[in-house]
Amino acid sequence: MIDGFAISDPDAKPKQCTACLQGKHRLTPFPKESTTTLGEIGDIVVSDVWGPAPTRGIHGEFYFTSFTD
Repeated sequence: MIDGFAISDPDAKPKQCTACLQGKHRLTPFPKESTTTLGEIGDIVVSDVWGPAPTRGIHGEFYFTSFTD
């Protein structure tokens, strides 16, 4: 034990705060196949932003955005 540190109930379990519990929460894995059904082109668009880039682009840009239909 530590000298100079009094514990009222040595058998008491420590309480866990909400942030600690959320930090330990596991996410469910992505599904192996999508169950989304699409009827026409443009029904779903996926985008991604990359950056900041270590080198500026020709026009001074730092980020790259892609869109996939």
